[in-house]
Amino acid sequence: MLSASALVGQSTFAHHKVAIATLWDGVPDYACAVLHYCQHAQRLADVFVHGLGVASTDLLMMLTDDHMYEEQHKKKCRCIRAGKKFCPECPGGALSADGTLSGPAFARGVVASDCPQMKLHRLDPRLREATQRYTTKPGGGCRNKWQATCLYKWWVVSLVEYSLVILADLDVQLLRPEQPVHLVTERWRRTWHEAVPKDGSPRVLAEGDHWTPFNGGLWTLGNPSKALYEDGLVQLHGGVWNESHGFAHAGTPRQWAERFPLLLKRMRHTHMYRKDTWNFAFGDCDQGFLFHMFYLSGPQRSVRIRPGADFESPEDGLECLPHVRDTGTDVDARCPHTARHYWGPRKPWQLEMDNRGRVAHYLAHTNFTGRPGSVCAKRFATWASSGQLPAINPLKPPSKFNGKVQRVR
Repeated sequence: MLSASALVGQSTFAHHKVAIATLWDGVPDYACAVLHYCQHAQRLADVFVHGLGVASTDLLMMLTDDHMYEEQHKKKCRCIRAGKKFCPECPGGALSADGTLSGPAFARGVVASDCPQMKLHRLDPRLREATQRYTTKPGGGCRNKWQATCLYKWWVVSLVEYSLVILADLDVQLLRPEQPVHLVTERWRRTWHEAVPKDGSPRVLAEGDHWTPFNGGLWTLGNPSKALYEDGLVQLHGGVWNESHGFAHAGTPRQWAERFPLLLKRMRHTHMYRKDTWNFAFGDCDQGFLFHMFYLSGPQRSVRIRPGADFESPEDGLECLPHVRDTGTDVDARCPHTARHYWGPRKPWQLEMDNRGRVAHYLAHTNFTGRPGSVCAKRFATWASSGQLPAINPLKPPSKFNGKVQRVR
């Protein structure tokens, strides 16, 4: 039974709704990511509902069939020539020999069997049109056309019925088994109003990586905003981009850092800043666009009212990565909530000779039994019983192709 103080604490969250959102453009390479993603997203949803006491937490997906393969795939698809199974830019990169993951309705079937609680959203036609205009005009971006639908992530900014939205790509494990659930719960309880400002202003928290100040695969948005969403549509609809000055030709990375010195810490270790270029991974697409909109864009905006914010700097010993020592102290409760992001071209739901340890770890944390209607569960069960996978410690991820541990909060 919850104590009186815990009940009072939960009541402060009772009027809030949370969404855990993702998107999928129907490309077969991601079909077998849905089962694992859904299970760990649901575990995090339970933290918000049962741990914090929010009114509800929904799993949302923007599912479209807008994926665009590269036209000259025979020249560009080196991954296929190398025998790789993960190749979303190339037709046929991940299709099984019997065609079980092909066909116009397969994506909805995968979601229905592997994540029935997932709510599918329809794409705003204006966002589709704005994206198409930006990506097809001569001065636009997303030059690798298979990446263009990543701009549909802007959809979550319009979800004003929710107080908090966590956007996570399908290659993200949102609640790592190594991180105790009660510490994640306490982290959110103590820092909720930093992620969801009481004044209703939008707040975005995200980590960067060696390429970009804003990794577009995992970010947290407090207080979604229709006004901000509309600003983004305008930017895309009339948007131009180039390698030197980025979106709307608004400035070079170093010019922005000089204009807003508070951004330097976020930018300085990235390829973007070191090379003073917007030509970085997805820099002309979602990662560059999100950084531009959340941190740079807008008429006469001051840094104080921009949605983008930095995580607080962890004190010594508070990173808690990749494991945490549970001592029951307040220090433990301040450990950041971190997810595992399986980025890069090696995906743990694609079995390859140099990827077997990662696949074994992935399957150890995926419940694929008792799902007769799931193509991917059947595939995982076959792998697990084939003798191809090494013995592993489920709580010790493999050292190779392990993705990145990335902060959520």
